[in-house]
Amino acid sequence: MQLRQLINVLKYVNQNFETNNMSELYRELVTALNQARENPTQESTDDIVRFRAAIRTSHNSAEPRKWNYAQRKLYDKFGAAQLLGMGANEEIERIFESHSADPGGAAKSIGGMIQRTDQLIQRVRSLLEGLGPLADDEDLEVDEDKTSLQLFFEDNASIETIADLEKSSEGWTENLRAFARLTRVPAEDAKIVTIEQGSLIIGLMTAIVVALAVAKAASASLGVYEKYLNIKKLGLEAANLRLQNQQISSQLEAEAETLLDTTAEDVATQLLQEYGWDKDENTGELQTTVQMSVKRIFEFVRDGGKIDVYEPEETGTEVQEQLKEAFSRIRSLEGTVEQLALPDPQEDSDQRANEDA
Repeated sequence: MQLRQLINVLKYVNQNFETNNMSELYRELVTALNQARENPTQESTDDIVRFRAAIRTSHNSAEPRKWNYAQRKLYDKFGAAQLLGMGANEEIERIFESHSADPGGAAKSIGGMIQRTDQLIQRVRSLLEGLGPLADDEDLEVDEDKTSLQLFFEDNASIETIADLEKSSEGWTENLRAFARLTRVPAEDAKIVTIEQGSLIIGLMTAIVVALAVAKAASASLGVYEKYLNIKKLGLEAANLRLQNQQISSQLEAEAETLLDTTAEDVATQLLQEYGWDKDENTGELQTTVQMSVKRIFEFVRDGGKIDVYEPEETGTEVQEQLKEAFSRIRSLEGTVEQLALPDPQEDSDQRANEDA
């Protein structure tokens, strides 16, 4: 991740807290809650409703949209996702649900949010003051026809050993060479421009047209993965319903796996057509090469890896926007499937009781 990208996220957080004056709205809500605790009146109730509505509107407008994965990751890492935007609204709703008949308890919890919000604002502004001057000439210098492809090795796509790194590097070298051939760009070794700690992040310098072709393959793979997750979701829902036809769930599971098996070939065929290879003869070897690369990319994103194309001026192409939206939908679906896959606590309890008996 580039320093400029970090600073842009910090500026976004600072500007939205300033524009919407969140802390002051919280304090007015706390005052109204304390008044309702001491002397419940229709006026104090109306004030609570009014301030909650104003806070909800402010957070809705502050929710970042169409951010790439790197930006969202920074936003989450700073804790801003829980204190600004939809995450903050959800937290406030939980507070009022937990203290539905206790205005004093709600006021105390909102007071905690005020403290955490003030700490976040102070931290953001300190970082902006310290990092701002460093970013003037920091933007990644790239040739006019090149960009950085950012790879996030996370979840089951993580790298833990040197052997993992060597295998992944070899795979991505082959991927970029395959897409260079696909886009009719001279193949060259990709240059590593950034390596970040934590969940390993590697930035690879490559031709823009190659990076966008990889993004198209990833976006297409995510589209199929989304279908896969929906089928898995249906299968889990069917299993949870305990239908008489127990084969429905296993049939849906088998259908999901079959869908994955046909992904690479279909996506590779679409890409060859898009880049004009369908009119050429003897493209069988290129079809196979691209197909293998698509399969590797699909496995990477299926296992939790993320792909971004570096945008120094924050002006994304249509493909980049599709990629961002696809990853956003995938995260939501993965959460739903994970919840469906979790064992029912009551069922587990009953099972343990039967075993004990």
